[in-house]
Parts: sequence; C-alpha cells; structure tokens
Amino acid sequence: VGMAGAGVTTKDLKMLQDMAYVAGLRGSDSTGILQGNTVYTKIDYIIEKMDSDISYFTWYHAKAKDGNTRVFDSVTDNFFMVHLRHATRGGITKENAHPFEKETFIGMHNGTLFDQRYSSGVKTDSELLFEDIDARGIKPVLSELKDNSNAYALVLFNKETEEISIVKNGDRSLYCAFNKDRAVFYWASEAWMISAIAGRLGIEVGPCAYFRDHMIHTFKPTDVNRGKFPTWRVDVFEP
Repeated sequence: VGMAGAGVTTKDLKMLQDMAYVAGLRGSDSTGILQGNTVYTKIDYIIEKMDSDISYFTWYHAKAKDGNTRVFDSVTDNFFMVHLRHATRGGITKENAHPFEKETFIGMHNGTLFDQRYSSGVKTDSELLFEDIDARGIKPVLSELKDNSNAYALVLFNKETEEISIVKNGDRSLYCAFNKDRAVFYWASEAWMISAIAGRLGIEVGPCAYFRDHMIHTFKPTDVNRGKFPTWRVDVFEP
C-alpha cells in the first residue's frame, strides 16, 4: 500500500496506517516503509523495516525508546510506500524485509520469481531483481521476465529523479484512487483496501482504477493534484 502528494493530512496518515493493517492479512512475516519529502533541495527520506507484523511495527515506532516517531506520522512527507511480507523465498529476517535500497532505486515487490537469475541461497528473489533493475533499468529487466513463471507488482522510488514507478503483470493485482478534496493519491493490492478504509474515515475518493499489465506508470509526488490521477508517464513493454 502507499500514497503520495503534497496534501497529506493526519486523516491521510490514518488512512495509510489502516490500509497497512488490512494489508497485513496478506503478509505478516515482515513490515517495511519508505517515506520522505521531495520538496527540499536535498531529498529527505527514511527506511524502517523489521521481521514483525504491522501491529508490533507500528507500536515499536510510536512507543519504543529506539523507535522512529516519524513513521506513519509526518504530514510534511509527500510519499509513503509500505510493504507487508508473506515470505516465499528467503528466511524471515530484517535484511529480507522490503523495501530494498540500491544505488539508484528503492523498491518493494509483491510476488515470486522463478527465473533462475533471481535464485540464490543468500538473497531473496526480490532483492536480486532490484539489483538487476538498478544496473540495467526497469524496462529492460521486466521485458525479459516471462509471465507464466514470474509474478510481480512493483513500486520503486528513483533517488536521482525523485520519481515513483508502479508496474505489474497479470499474476498480481494493484489498484489506485485519488482523494477528491486534497492532493493525495493512494494505491493498494486490492481495491477494497482503499474504498473500505476511505469510507470508514469519511474520505471521499474517486473511482478505484486497476493498473494494467506491462505498463510502467511513473510520476513525481509533486505531480499529484487534487481530485484527479497524477499526470504520469506510461511506458509499455512486451515480456
């Protein structure tokens, strides 16, 4: 799950956290978050992750002595990416939790890859994928992945361009919606995660849209406007 935009309020932070709680039904082995602000001269971001479920993760950062109180609690940040892991490849460790930070990209992956290039006794398939993307780019790497043996929904942040890229294939779902009143854009693995939590909190959102397969949607957090989808760049590829 995640959100981006300059219009974030405390209600949106609550929306994000509640979406993360329900997304925890899909994965409770590890929790990780990337959040930051791209408005400053130098990008300011944090990454926190641990081998625990979302409940302990949020408690720890809100209450524990060594927790990071910025987690889920900064209206000055304009992008948030949250991952709840169900472990399929690799042990349940902090190191294997998403997101993975590389030289250019920070990314998170939902799915499992069976391509032998992403098989290792040390690193997860996801981390190896992001290392490959960091070296060769999103489109060249994904163009080589066959759908019948690899499943993915990816959200990546480019530290150099300050852009978010979202892409999936037919084996994983990913939905998005915009806030009708504020410059905030949400995404989640399942549409009901957005609509149900928004309805519970009294947040008016537009229609939940389904990300189409093999289309890289790229935008900056500063491109998010009130009451509409971001003006994103779409790059189509064939696997």
